[in-house]
Amino acid sequence: AMQTGSTSLNHFDSSLRRYLEKRCVDDASENKAQWQWLFSEFSKLKLFTCAIPTGSFFHLGTTWELADFLTIGASHFEEVPEIALRNDTSSHKQRMRSFGNSIGLVRRSGTFISGFPTETSRYSTALNSVLVSKSTGSAIGEGSVIEHSFMNCPNSTIEIGERCLLSGIRMNFNGCSSIHIPSGLCLQMLPLKKSNGKKKSYICICLGVDDPIKDVPVKTIFGMDFQCVLQRSGLTESDIWDEIIPSSRRMLWNAKIHPILHHSSSKGDGSHVDLTYLNWIHELYTQNDIDLKSSSGLKHWKSLRKLSISEIRENVDASAEALHRRSIPSGKFVESRLSEISEILMNRKHEPCNFDFVFDLVSSSSSENMSSISRPLVSQSLRTLDSVAFKAIKEKSYDIAGRVFMTMSLMLSDLATIICIDKKQSNKNELLKLSSDINMESFDLSTLELIVSVRKKVLISYNAQSIFCFCEVLETASSAMTKRCISANKGFCLVHSYSDSKPTILGETVLVSAPARIDLAGGWSDTPPLSYEFGGAVANLAVLVNSKRPLRAKCRLIKGGQGILLRTESKSPIDEQLLESTEVKISTLNDLADFHNPHSDCALLKSALVYLGLVSIDSISQDGSHCIQSYLKKFCRRENVDDLGLEIISCSLLPTGSGMGGSSILGGCVITAIAKCVGILLDCNGDFSNNIIHSVLMLEQLLTTGGGWQDQIGGLVGGLKLGTADVNVIPLQTRVKQFPLAPETKRELNERLVLVFTGKPRLAKNILQNVLRRWARRTNDIMRTLEGLVKGAHDAIESLNGGDVDAIGTCMSEYWQHKKVMAGVDSGVEPDSIKKLLAVLTENNVISGGTLCGAGGGGCLAMLAKKGKSADDVRAFVDKSVVGGILPSFHGFCWHSCEVAEDGIE
Repeated sequence: AMQTGSTSLNHFDSSLRRYLEKRCVDDASENKAQWQWLFSEFSKLKLFTCAIPTGSFFHLGTTWELADFLTIGASHFEEVPEIALRNDTSSHKQRMRSFGNSIGLVRRSGTFISGFPTETSRYSTALNSVLVSKSTGSAIGEGSVIEHSFMNCPNSTIEIGERCLLSGIRMNFNGCSSIHIPSGLCLQMLPLKKSNGKKKSYICICLGVDDPIKDVPVKTIFGMDFQCVLQRSGLTESDIWDEIIPSSRRMLWNAKIHPILHHSSSKGDGSHVDLTYLNWIHELYTQNDIDLKSSSGLKHWKSLRKLSISEIRENVDASAEALHRRSIPSGKFVESRLSEISEILMNRKHEPCNFDFVFDLVSSSSSENMSSISRPLVSQSLRTLDSVAFKAIKEKSYDIAGRVFMTMSLMLSDLATIICIDKKQSNKNELLKLSSDINMESFDLSTLELIVSVRKKVLISYNAQSIFCFCEVLETASSAMTKRCISANKGFCLVHSYSDSKPTILGETVLVSAPARIDLAGGWSDTPPLSYEFGGAVANLAVLVNSKRPLRAKCRLIKGGQGILLRTESKSPIDEQLLESTEVKISTLNDLADFHNPHSDCALLKSALVYLGLVSIDSISQDGSHCIQSYLKKFCRRENVDDLGLEIISCSLLPTGSGMGGSSILGGCVITAIAKCVGILLDCNGDFSNNIIHSVLMLEQLLTTGGGWQDQIGGLVGGLKLGTADVNVIPLQTRVKQFPLAPETKRELNERLVLVFTGKPRLAKNILQNVLRRWARRTNDIMRTLEGLVKGAHDAIESLNGGDVDAIGTCMSEYWQHKKVMAGVDSGVEPDSIKKLLAVLTENNVISGGTLCGAGGGGCLAMLAKKGKSADDVRAFVDKSVVGGILPSFHGFCWHSCEVAEDGIE
C-alpha cells in the first residue's frame, strides 16, 4: 500500500485491486471495507529509505545459521572447526567473522564454566551462563552454543555434543546424574504461566538444529530420519499429532513433542528440572538399530504432557524468563570459587585449586579482546593467591606458602600454554635481572612483594616465554619454602645442633662404607613437600651388589699440607678398576662457590663441608678471595697447626644413575667420615640413624637436587625397614623401624632377587620436578596413587615380615605402576625396552614382579624371580629370548648379583 503514495487515481485503483486479490477478498467478503480502509490510510503515507554506505546485513533464518554465527562470528582465530562450517564457503565464513567482530561478538560473556575441558573452548560459545561439573566425562562439543543457562551440577556428568544449541536450561543439582545431549540438538527451556497456584513448570523444546519445522511431510525429528525414529521407538503419528490435524498439515510446528517439566527439589540435592527423559534421544544416536520400545527414558517422555511449538507462545511466561536471564549469578560463582581456593590452601586441604574457569575464558578470547575480557579475571585470581601467600609468610606457615607458589606457577604456565599474544622472543636477560634481586635464602614479606612486582612487569605483554621463565622463579620460591619446612627455618648448616668429640690423629684415615638399596614400595611419598603434607611411608631393602658394599668415603687430616683435596672416584662393580675420577683443590672460599651446582666437580663433597660448618654461605659470597686455611684449622680443631691439610675421597661402585640411592647414601658416608675425622658427634642424642638421615636430606636441599629421605634410610640402615614421616609435622621428622628377616626368608630373597643395569641412567631430577607439579594439582588420580604408595609400603613390610616372599613381587609391580602415574604418561619414566621386558617375563611366568629402582627412566631394574627360579634362570631366559627375536637386543645391559645386607653404614 505504501508503494502507492502520491500516485494517480487509476494507479491507486489497480493497486487496490491487486492488494485485495492477494488477500482473497472479493465483493462478497464481509471484511472488504476494513481492507479497503487499511489500504486507503496507508496510501496517504510517504515512505523514505536511508542507505548507510558502510552498512552490512547478515541474515539468520534458521537455528543452525544462528548457532554457526555465534561460534564462527565470535572467532578471531585462523582455525575454525569443520563441524561448524558445514558447506559454507570461505568467503561466507569470513563475512561471519567480520560481522561478528564489528558488533563485538565474543565466545564468553557473563559466564562461569568449571569442570569442562578447555581444549575446545575456542570452538564453543557460552553467554550469560553457569556450567559446573566435576565429573571427568563432562564435555562441551565443538560448535555448540549455551545461553541463559544455569547448570550447577558438581557431582553429575554433563556431556554436550557438537553443534548443539542450549538456552534457558535450569539445573541446580548436588546429586549424581548423567545428562547426555546428542550432537546437533537444540534444547530450550522456558517457564510457563502459573495456573491455579500450581508449582512452577517449564516447557522444554527439543529439536534437531537442522529440523525444518514447517516442512510437510516431516523428514527429520531430533535430527534423525522421522520414519526411522517411529520404527525404533514404536511411536505412531497419533502419539505426536492431534487427530483433528490432517496428514497434509502435519509438521513439526504443530507436533506435540515438547514435554512440560516441573521444578522439583529434594533434601541435600538442591532444586532442578529432571532432564533424564533426554536419555532415550541419546540412545537413538548411540545405540544404532536397537529397539527402544522398552527404554525407560522413552516411557518417561511418553508419560509427560506435551505441547507443540504453535501452542507454546501463548503459554510462556516471558517476564519470568527475563527475570531468570537477569539473575544468573556468574560473578558470584567466580568469587565463591576464589574463596574456596583460599580455604583449600589455608586449611591444607587435599583438593585441587582449580582455575579452569579462568582458562575457559582465556582460551575463548582473542588477542584483541584479551585485555578487556580475560585479564581482569586473571588479575583477580592472582590477587587471591597473593593474599594467601602474604598471610602464610606472616604466620610462618611456610608449607602453605610453598604450595601457593607452586599453584601460582601452574596457573601461569597453563595460561602461557593457551596464549601466545606476543610472538616476539622474550627478553629473558631482563627477566633474569629482575629475578636476581629476589633473595630466596632470606625470604620475607619484602621478598614476596618483589615477586609480585616482577610478575606485574611480566604480565604487561602476556608474552608466553616470559611467563614460562617467571614460573621457574615461582618454583624456586616454592623450593625455598620446602627447605624451611625441612630445616625449621634455622638455615642449612646445622652443625651447631651437634656436639664436639675428639678428632682423629693426624694421618689416620676414617673409612666409611654402606650398602645400596632397593625400594620395594612407597617411593615418592618420602619426597618433601609430599612427605609432610600427606605423610610418607617407604619400604626398602639394603643390599650388597656383587657381594660388595658399593658406597664408600675416606677422610684424613694431613700434617705438612695446605687446603683441602677433594676427590671422587667411580669404579667397576665387578673388579673395582678405576673408571673415572675427578679432583679439586680448595685453597680459597671461591673454590667452594659452586657447591650448590650438582653438575660441578666434587659438588657433593663441597656441600658436605658447607653443611658441617666449614664456612657459612654468606662468607663464600662476601669474602670469596679469602684463604681457606684459617677456616680449615678452626673446623678441624687444629688451630695451632699451620701446615694442616684435609683429604676427602668418595667412591662408588654403582653405575652412574643406577637409581639405587647412590648419591644420597654416598652423602651419608661423606658426612659421617668428615664428622668423625674433625670431631663432630652426629649421635649426640643417641639417635645416629635419624640424625644422619636428616643430615643427608639437608645436604641435598643445599645441593639443590631436592629429593626425599628413602635413599639414605635404604642404605644407611641395614636390612628390611619401614621409613615414615607424619603429616603436618614441621620441621619434617622421619622415623625408621627395622624388621629382622627370618633366615629362610633372607635365603629365598637372595636366591630370587634379580638386579640388572639397563645401560641408561635414571632421570631423577627431571622426573622429580614433574612429580612435584602433579602433586601440587591434587588431582584424584594423584591422591589415589599416593594413598596406594603408602599402603603398599606397609603391605610389603607385612608380607616379608610374615615370610611371604611371593607377595613382594606383586608389591613391586604395583609400586611400579604407581610410580608411572606419579611421574606422568609423557615423562619418559618407562623406556619401551623395559616395558617389553617386564611384559614378556611376566607373561612367561619367569618373574613375580619388578620395578625400576628409584625415580625411573633408566637405572637398575630390580625383579623377583618366580618361586623355584633364580636370578640365573631369569638371565638365561632373557638371553634366549633376545636370540630368538622375542625380545630386542639390550645394549648396555649389565647383570649383577644382589643380596640382603643386614648392616647399614659402618
